[in-house]
Amino acid sequence: MKTSLFNIGVFISSVSLGNEIGRITREQQDTFTISHKSMEEAIPVGQEMERAGVEVIVSRRGTANLLRENLQIPVFSLPQSSLSIMTSTKLAADGLKVFPRKKRKIFLPNFGAEVPGLEILSELLDIDFKQGVYFDSASLEQVILSAAQEGFAVAIGGAATMRFTTKYGLGYQELKTPIHDILETIENAKSAALSNREEKATTQRYQSIMNLASDSIISVDSNGNLTTINNKARAVLGVDDRDVVGQPVTTFVNNGNLRRIIRRQASVQDKIEQIGDELFVYNQEPLQVEDQTVGVVSTFREISTVMRAESKVRRSLTKGFVANYILEDLVYQSPEMHNIVRTCKELAKTDSTVLVTGETGTGKEVIAQAIHNVSRRKKMPFVSVHCGALPEQLLESELFGHEEGAFTGSKRGGKPGLFEMAHQGTIFLDEVDSTSFNVQLRLLRVLQEKEVMRIGGDRKIPVDVRVIAAAGKDLWSTVTNGHF
Repeated sequence: MKTSLFNIGVFISSVSLGNEIGRITREQQDTFTISHKSMEEAIPVGQEMERAGVEVIVSRRGTANLLRENLQIPVFSLPQSSLSIMTSTKLAADGLKVFPRKKRKIFLPNFGAEVPGLEILSELLDIDFKQGVYFDSASLEQVILSAAQEGFAVAIGGAATMRFTTKYGLGYQELKTPIHDILETIENAKSAALSNREEKATTQRYQSIMNLASDSIISVDSNGNLTTINNKARAVLGVDDRDVVGQPVTTFVNNGNLRRIIRRQASVQDKIEQIGDELFVYNQEPLQVEDQTVGVVSTFREISTVMRAESKVRRSLTKGFVANYILEDLVYQSPEMHNIVRTCKELAKTDSTVLVTGETGTGKEVIAQAIHNVSRRKKMPFVSVHCGALPEQLLESELFGHEEGAFTGSKRGGKPGLFEMAHQGTIFLDEVDSTSFNVQLRLLRVLQEKEVMRIGGDRKIPVDVRVIAAAGKDLWSTVTNGHF
């Protein structure tokens, strides 16, 4: 994949550095934002660069360290190698050869610490060489002032050093940076910018995934500071769009129990907690790295949402294997219906097979479902099959299942029948009077033996099923006529 061009900020603190950067910018197609500010004056400029989309900054050491403390983007410092120091010191010493030995004094200010091993320069170049340590503009000015008071003739450094040498009457020698060091630093800066892009893309990808989640998700580190929060959690906890990552999670989680659980960093499974006016199912799991807890991830979801999702999934997966009606759904006034409802309640207490007769549209399946929902099997499947709507062979396959290869078009691997799928529940056989003699014989065996054999199979499968059948006409007269 082609990498897009980089946006690089450069703080130029010397003439030669400016010349080299100018040449590099002409040769490379990347965008370079140039500034001649240094030390503290560079901070607001660097912040503006960051806001404008600069991905990485290159500068000399002192300015780089101050920028790192105030910016989020990577800041690379140009190397201050011993070779570049020696070269610059040699140039300064050559300019002092006309001075007496005691006047040939060269001062090198260094940010943070002295460069070890440079004492030998005094002997090699026949000069008095000294280093000074500074940490900001004020301390740089102070060490250069001290160098002037001690009689040093020249100071080596960048733009800030030149400003103070002019102020206190010292000579100035630019600390030159070889072109290969500049190019290497810029390439390292590009690598960091590319890594930053990839990290941001990964972070954005995971954040997008989290925001798509139906659960509210937060994670905290071992100190209880927030590391991740998705949009769902923001809405539930009332956290606005400000950046709260890195803040203590207890500052915006007001629920006492949640605060206690998060601080304890323990595993929690399906705990019910109230947040505001809503009840939530709450889960939490500690994050372990090499047997050490480094934080926790917490998820919570409104109970109402859980219940709606469970109902939807259940309806979808069982494909009608749920009884939706209860006796209270029946609307009636007649004494006869009062008797039927009372009888249904009594029948529901048993596992006896039930036959419901009545004309089409009188609510036979409502009665069957209502009996199931009052019985001990109410939490198990309710399987309904319309016997009159299926041809004989298909009805047999649906009721009793089949093995692979039992007939043309049989399902690969076989298929369980509806009796098997209704195990421990209820099966409702609507229009049972329309079934053929062959199906009736197999039904009789199931009722008597409590077991089924799949079509094409050679083994009996025990089933525990309560049967409720329905007929649209008087079944006894059908038996008398020899049709059932």
